[in-house]
Amino acid sequence: MRGRREQIIKIKEAYPDKTGIEIARELGISRQRVNLILLKGGYSRPRRRRSVKYCAECGKALSNTIKGNFCLACYKDDLHRRSTVNLTCAHCGKEFIRTIGYVHNAVKKGQKRFFCGRSCLAKWMQPKWIEARRKEAKWQN
Repeated sequence: MRGRREQIIKIKEAYPDKTGIEIARELGISRQRVNLILLKGGYSRPRRRRSVKYCAECGKALSNTIKGNFCLACYKDDLHRRSTVNLTCAHCGKEFIRTIGYVHNAVKKGQKRFFCGRSCLAKWMQPKWIEARRKEAKWQN
């Protein structure tokens, strides 16, 4: 038993970066036993080395507290991308972005055309308003 302790201490002195698990595998004993011997020998408990994770989008190194495969900036950008829809203005043909919720609610209410802004809506509606007023004026006469 004394020889085992000396072996563990010698390995730790020769390779200070080795963890208890690595020493235990090398000697064929449990990691708990290795860590106990190291603690009694005056060594601090070795911490597990964590592999560095990188953002799947930008390649930036992630801290150990972040879960998932994206850094915060890329996660927010990806979330925005997944929750929006590209539309084309019914009046001017310009492409614009709206949230999925906005489009879903508009379609449920029966809306078939989408406009990039109020000015395009007004320009698109102007001929219809004029026609409606003419019909109304004819009907009153």
